[in-house]
Amino acid sequence: MTTPGSAHSPLNQARQQRFDVQAPFTPTGDQPGAIEGITRDLKGGAPLACLLGATGTGKTFTMANVIAQLNKPTLIISHNKTLAAQLYEELREFFPNNSVNYFVSYYDYYQPEAYIPSRDIYIEKDASRNDDLDMLRLAATSNILGRRDTVVVASVSCIFGLGSPIAYSQRLLTITKGSTINRRDFFLALNAMQYQRTDIEFKRGRYRVRGDAIEVWPAYERFAVRIELFGDEIDRVDLINPTSGELLAEERQFFLFPAVHHVMPEEELEPIIKQIRTDLDARVLELRAQGKLLEAQRLLARTKYDIEMIEEVGYCSGVENYSRYFDGRSPGERPYTLLDYFDFAPAADGAAGPVAASGGVESGATKARPNFRDWLLIIDESHVTVPQVRAMYNGDRARKEVLVEHGFRLPAALDNRPLRFEEFEAIVPQTLYVSATPGPYELERSGGVVHEQVIRPTGLLDPEIEVRPASGQVQDLLERCRECVASNGRALVTALTKRLCEDLASYLDQQGFRVRYLHSEIDTLERITILTDLRSGEFDILVGVNLLREGLDLPEVSFVGILDADKEGFLRSATSLIQQIGRAARNSSSKVVLYADTVTPSMQAAMDETDRRREKQVAYNTEHGITPTTIVKEIRRGIESDLKARRSAREAVATTEERVDASALLKMLEEEMLAASEEMAFEKAADLRDQAVIVRKLLDEHAAQQAEAASAASRGPAEPGAPQAARRLPAADADPDSHRERPERVWWGGGAAGGGRRPGCRGCGRPRSGGRRAGGVETGPGRVAPARATLVQSATPIHLHHGDTLMKGVPMMRCLIPVAACSCVFASVSAAARDVAVFSQPTTTNPDSVGLGWYSHSEPRVRKNYKHADDFTLTDDAEIGRVVWWGQSSKHRHDDLTNFDTFQIEFFAAVDVGGDMLPGALLAVEVFDLGDTSPAETGRLATNGAREYRHEATLATPFAADAGRQYFIAVSAGMIETNSPSDAWQWQDADLNNVWSATFSWASSEWTGYQDSDSAFELYAVPAPVSAGPLAVALLLSRRRAG
Repeated sequence: MTTPGSAHSPLNQARQQRFDVQAPFTPTGDQPGAIEGITRDLKGGAPLACLLGATGTGKTFTMANVIAQLNKPTLIISHNKTLAAQLYEELREFFPNNSVNYFVSYYDYYQPEAYIPSRDIYIEKDASRNDDLDMLRLAATSNILGRRDTVVVASVSCIFGLGSPIAYSQRLLTITKGSTINRRDFFLALNAMQYQRTDIEFKRGRYRVRGDAIEVWPAYERFAVRIELFGDEIDRVDLINPTSGELLAEERQFFLFPAVHHVMPEEELEPIIKQIRTDLDARVLELRAQGKLLEAQRLLARTKYDIEMIEEVGYCSGVENYSRYFDGRSPGERPYTLLDYFDFAPAADGAAGPVAASGGVESGATKARPNFRDWLLIIDESHVTVPQVRAMYNGDRARKEVLVEHGFRLPAALDNRPLRFEEFEAIVPQTLYVSATPGPYELERSGGVVHEQVIRPTGLLDPEIEVRPASGQVQDLLERCRECVASNGRALVTALTKRLCEDLASYLDQQGFRVRYLHSEIDTLERITILTDLRSGEFDILVGVNLLREGLDLPEVSFVGILDADKEGFLRSATSLIQQIGRAARNSSSKVVLYADTVTPSMQAAMDETDRRREKQVAYNTEHGITPTTIVKEIRRGIESDLKARRSAREAVATTEERVDASALLKMLEEEMLAASEEMAFEKAADLRDQAVIVRKLLDEHAAQQAEAASAASRGPAEPGAPQAARRLPAADADPDSHRERPERVWWGGGAAGGGRRPGCRGCGRPRSGGRRAGGVETGPGRVAPARATLVQSATPIHLHHGDTLMKGVPMMRCLIPVAACSCVFASVSAAARDVAVFSQPTTTNPDSVGLGWYSHSEPRVRKNYKHADDFTLTDDAEIGRVVWWGQSSKHRHDDLTNFDTFQIEFFAAVDVGGDMLPGALLAVEVFDLGDTSPAETGRLATNGAREYRHEATLATPFAADAGRQYFIAVSAGMIETNSPSDAWQWQDADLNNVWSATFSWASSEWTGYQDSDSAFELYAVPAPVSAGPLAVALLLSRRRAG
């Protein structure tokens, strides 16, 4: 166990173990030359080196060898969390006996504090911290201070303020199995970290002692840690359920940090508070002198409140804005960052000793830095990472200047910031820039001297590039993807926007592909899961925007499709195109297609550079007799396995913890509040009101979490990035009434804004009453687009689900009423407002009418395999939300519908082909389970004895039809068996004359005219939503408060 300042603290545990590269191969190709050249330059005292490494040439292995030969603590900065995680996993494999760490921002969600003067809007800081990432950050800083053989892979968050390394080492408790402990020092350390001792009520932020066992419940976890002692030695470190004491997981080491942030010893707070008060008085006088009385009063009130909080509990909301005082820095001095921690790493054997640093943070007080600048910085994908580092400061500064100017913060808040680029340049040690496309900054600093590495050890060549027309790119993409999947490959497709990315993923899923999407709204750890699932074959196609570029190591990818490659800009610059092309460079049968109508200068530059490298690679392979071979690389699950114990612990606690009836508690609080008001006990009533507000908020949050958890459980394991249509839905329950919540409750939601609707109930997973595919995808996993308010009241109950429609075609996006368990509800909709028939061609009353043919929507499965389409034209613009049609049973002279399982509805534009109007471009398509079409017998028989059935289906996405324009609709059934040549489903005849229709033959793949024939169907439009009146909204909100 480590206590602050003890002999076992990380600062005093200086391990001098050397870096040891473990790999089943040795450097080949031009790797040895690059490793030797870079090592020679840096050992010779050069301030920097630049490696131009093509994709798939083993840059990570080269970096590992350079690190081992220099034998220095190393920081690797990557421009995004996904690539950082991949580098972390690879380096852990190369350095199994050394410390490899992961350091990225621990926020899953972050809304910074801001003020908008033009609208007088103040936005309070809001954030959601990921404790798993926080734990990895703590492990990284602890290992830097404790051992020299440490590598940290970080994002650009490493240039943000982190606190003093010395103060950090004095606050952190590292609990390690097998180490010794001084019980008194340990308890004092816990008290200093704001943990309170208890013997009765065990809750978060407290600890208790039972014989030789010490149990601490971290304030940031749902489980507790039990430390079992044998004498003075730590015998076990276990994660337990704090309620039942059940063992959840056993760990070797546990990092414990304070119950609150920015904790300082009480004796050090007094001078800090005094300095804050002095600066506050000076700033208030300055604002008053400028005539800014409102700003002065605002600053005075806010800062005094913060001071009182710090004095009482040791911290306050936004305490990081006072970090300058806590760190002892002067105004304008840069903050401590992760880079400073490397200066405090253990010095190398034989080093001259601590070096006194000067300038920046160090100028405030000369501090001994035992490892001053004796470490290595590697900037991976430097052409992207360096601009990111350069841009961080200005945006942060502009936002905080507004806060300071308008009296929300003291000027000291400006010193809670990322590093300026000049400061970053001044404190970095020897630096290695790594990129397949070095930027102007790196080339200028290196004087144009780069170490080139373009030969791949496996002989792989840069992929062949083909340019195809952008018009019709999606259809061509489908064929390429089919070829790729048929050869057991994987495909990457890059689009220009997140919305296009999601829509394309949904369309590919509709076409039968296993597909997911990846963009910036996917959570950090979920991105890693998606890429791992792509490699392992869980799906075949990944659609992305700007994340499918630098550094992604995906050997299984044999096809890359770049849509709209001729749209000049950042996403289609020469550098971006080279990086995207490189994603296919790890497979021997790789191919890249650029979809463009013109070849832009960026495209030409990317193709020329690829051809140059390819020529060099071919020459090397010919000289050495190498046959290109696809890279075979183990699928790693590093970070997921690191966090497995903690996640299982949280899940176990979540399933066993007792739940409080929040609704009953809220009702009780409100009754007590009213009673206190009647008794004139207004202070008590105010306290009860505040508690009721908190409970109501928790109730809403819990309802949303329960709905999402139930939805995830019903769908099976979550698939981040999966298009909603691709997720498997359970069959509907036999009794729909079992899913009723409260019939009197009405949803309010609506508006088709955002990314479409879910294909099933978010709560119970029941399929919607419409098709089994949604007309789009969500704005992100678990996120639903906002909606405008609509409310419909009537006496006709209709069963609705989350994501279904309140009025046909109006998406239900969000419920404002807490839903306890199942997310299904009942709403009332006026029968007159449900939908309106805009086209009617009903079945004939003649019982002897005969259907038109034999149809199947998929591959030929019956002998007479045709598909029929009938035309229609509307007199007014309309959004078609419901389709009704009539047909015959599947088996001639049989009474059942057992020979087909689905229906497909397609809408086509009408085109003139040789004077005949025929179906042209496919405009929309949806597939429905047979049960979702509500089949009902009409009581009529055809001449062949088949029974007539009526079907109807609600479209997931209403079809927008223009007035006066001719369209075609095709309805076809998915057959199951092929035993009888006359066995089929038949679309019933409407028995009209001189009606034009068309027939599609799967054999010839052509539409042909079919004169004087028609089909029986009706189309219903979606009405405009009815807005809720003020009284209805007030009633709804009052129900919400009572809920």
